[in-house]
Amino acid sequence: MAPAIDSWPVYCAFFLFGTSAWISINGLWTQVPLLLSSVPEGLALTSWMAIAVQLGNILPVCITVQQFYAKKNANRTKKSVTTLENLLVIGLIVGGVCALVWGSANWEYTVQLSENTAKWMGIGSPYKFSLVLHFMVFLTGALDCATSVLYWPYVMKFGPQHLVVFAAGESAGGSFASITALIQGPPKAPRLSFGFFCLCLAGLMCVSLFAFLFIVWTVSSNARQTPTPAPPLGDTGRRPSVSPSDVLLVSPADTENARALAQKIEEETPSMLALVKENWQLFVCLGAISGVGNGLYPSISSYAFSAYTDNKLALYYAGILSIFSGPFFSLVNYFFLPKTKQKTDATNPVDQETPTTGDTTDSVTVPVSVSEETQESPQPCARSISNNHVTETPTSARAVSAPRPATHAHTHNK
Repeated sequence: MAPAIDSWPVYCAFFLFGTSAWISINGLWTQVPLLLSSVPEGLALTSWMAIAVQLGNILPVCITVQQFYAKKNANRTKKSVTTLENLLVIGLIVGGVCALVWGSANWEYTVQLSENTAKWMGIGSPYKFSLVLHFMVFLTGALDCATSVLYWPYVMKFGPQHLVVFAAGESAGGSFASITALIQGPPKAPRLSFGFFCLCLAGLMCVSLFAFLFIVWTVSSNARQTPTPAPPLGDTGRRPSVSPSDVLLVSPADTENARALAQKIEEETPSMLALVKENWQLFVCLGAISGVGNGLYPSISSYAFSAYTDNKLALYYAGILSIFSGPFFSLVNYFFLPKTKQKTDATNPVDQETPTTGDTTDSVTVPVSVSEETQESPQPCARSISNNHVTETPTSARAVSAPRPATHAHTHNK
């Protein structure tokens, strides 16, 4: 039997699922101190790794465009959209695993460059470029960047606690990579090779893949409804017939009002362009912070630590400590997040609106039952209350207009 969505096994699965978001690229950045003495790029390694990661943003852009046009396709059902999202998530994780396994065996492959090209790229003698290593960084960077536009919308369909646990797991992915780097040891005498480290990252991503499959299985199992049992047989051996009064009839007016309400909600929802225009200062600040944190600082980190006597050891511990700070503050956010519970009420929420006060005169239509004397030809009627005068008019269908509380209007004459 599948556990509930709010049970602790599902929360653990969301945590492990979140670790696959940035674990591969964060793990590769922890290997920079070890790679500086093994690749021909030298100090220019971090610059080209940052370029490879930023070029990988082409994949999330493509996914965003695909999601934008998919929303306009009215023929797609909710089930087909969910299936496509599941396949994309599985494809990202499997692609990351394949990239790490392939790179672990071929990362030392280099190509010879001309002297002018190598100098333009900032690479010194022997003028070689680690093609497989940077292509692996490009693949893992593209897949990890795509998680921001694919994982988060998927998790947002669940409760806020699921989102916080997923965010903590996303930050902890870098911590798992850092712990593996600590086990590996300093770059001067590493216990693990770079290839074996990539295989360890691939194994952690496989754990995340199984966690996501567990989430999909749990959601599908909880969504599967138990078939309604057939009514019991009567004394005559035949099933009782269903009377017309047991059937809920919906008038065309109800359907049209439901469509109008859905269209109104869609029209009132701000578009992405409107959000950007309204909060452009926030987006500018966010872009500047991301540019410094994800572009500028990583590309110059090897040059910044070159002034130290043991620059590789300093870069080694600085990278590990910076990655550890992310999950720490995510956990702090989780424990201090107020836990809200949605209150359910049997009454219609539209009936809970506060009626207007003052010397006003309203005309409200309220359905009433038919008297016992007219049961031979039931005809629904409505009572109209206006200026303390009551009039009853028959109605053939239940007309639903803008919901308002049924209150009597009193006129005070002084």
